[in-house]
Amino acid sequence: QIATGLASNGNRGAVFEFEMSARTLLMREFCIETGIAPYFVKHGLATSTQSMMMKVQAGMQKLFDLPIEYYDVTNAKTNITWLENKIRQLAKEGVKWFVIDHLGLITHDNSSLKEYEALKDITARLQKLCRKYGITIIQLVQLNRVAEGERPTLAQLKGSGSIEQDSDIVIFIHRERAQSPEDTAIPTDIIIAKNRDGNCGTIKTNFLPDFTKFVEV
Repeated sequence: QIATGLASNGNRGAVFEFEMSARTLLMREFCIETGIAPYFVKHGLATSTQSMMMKVQAGMQKLFDLPIEYYDVTNAKTNITWLENKIRQLAKEGVKWFVIDHLGLITHDNSSLKEYEALKDITARLQKLCRKYGITIIQLVQLNRVAEGERPTLAQLKGSGSIEQDSDIVIFIHRERAQSPEDTAIPTDIIIAKNRDGNCGTIKTNFLPDFTKFVEV
């Protein structure tokens, strides 16, 4: 949603997807844009009525027009040097923002480095790209397993203190563990835990699991 929001304002961007296929990601975006649940799409029912057909056409046209480039690297041996070179190339071509899903899946050229050393170098190199080319890089990261079920803090970022150190903004998504399978809107906090140039705080949202979508309360 952040990516499509940025692109809707005319800002050209790129998504590097390490964890799920680009097809799956686009399916989620399609459901968010059209308001059609994934169940109907997967079972061929998305065009069963005239109104749904119109939603499909409008949603497809919007996604087609968004200035986003997708790089499905789920099966590629993609290391930080390849990623760095690709971001540098795209930045020179006018791409303004990048999403990386996720940081922990980027490998380092030097396999002898310890995990925290590799991660520190990766975050530093990505930060340098932001400064040099005036771009924004949004990195998805994991929390330590001990944080499961708790309200997240900066100390729980997995792997290295360099993530907090090198980030201009850190945002967490948090909701209570206990949920009913029947819930169609789950209260969720969007927590701005660090903001180098602005305010911190919490935004109250509802998560719509049928569409993997967040909406403001």
